Amino acid sequence: MYVDRSFVPFPHRGRWPQVAVVVAFFDASLRAFSLVRSCGRRRSVLQTLRGTLAQATQ
Repeated sequence: MYVDRSFVPFPHRGRWPQVAVVVAFFDASLRAFSLVRSCGRRRSVLQTLRGTLAQATQ
């Protein structure tokens, strides 16, 4: 999800994109670990990781 910097009322606007990237990375990694534990199929995990990365970069 894209967050417009103009709506952020804090003076440190440069850090917000980095925080969003870190949160998205942790979310994707947690989903990947849960998928690895549940099914253990590397191909499906790679496909879901590509999907989450595609959604995060949009």
